[in-house]
Amino acid sequence: MKQLWMKNKKEIGLLGLSLIMMILILDPFPKNEVTTSSPLSLSADTLIPAGYQLVAIELENALSIDSLVADNTIVDLYSRTTGKNKSQLILRNSRLVRAPRNENQFAVLITKEQTEYLLGFQGPYFAVISPYKPPQVGERPSKPKTKSPKKSVQ
Repeated sequence: MKQLWMKNKKEIGLLGLSLIMMILILDPFPKNEVTTSSPLSLSADTLIPAGYQLVAIELENALSIDSLVADNTIVDLYSRTTGKNKSQLILRNSRLVRAPRNENQFAVLITKEQTEYLLGFQGPYFAVISPYKPPQVGERPSKPKTKSPKKSVQ
C-alpha cells in the first residue's frame, strides 16, 4: 500500500507541476501594458559613438556591396580612377553602415580627422571588404600615408 502511495505521490507531483507550467505558459492574467512613445526616438545620431561621425557616401560598386553586406562591415575605401590618376587608398578598416531607411545608401563611421581627409577626395568611392583587424592596445585607427589629394581642374 505504501509503495502504491509513493508511486501515486510522484504522479500527483508531476501532474501538479505540469498544471502550474500550463498556467504560466497560457498566462490567464494578461498585464495591462501601456506603450508610450519615448520623447527621444532611436535614430542614427543617438547611436554614433563619441568622437565619431557618420558620413553618407556614394559608392561606385554599391550594387556589389549591397549583395554582400547585411547591415555593416569593415571596408577599405578607395578613390575612383579618373583619367591619368590611379585610384588610391583613402581609408583603411572603416565601418561601412547600410542606411536603415534606404537600403541602397551607405555611410562610413569615421573620426572627424578622417572625415576631413575623406572629403578632400571626389566621390563616388570604391569599397573593398576587408577582414577586421582590431587595433593593438594604445593604437589609434590608421589612415593611409598618402599625399594630400590633388584637385582636378574641370
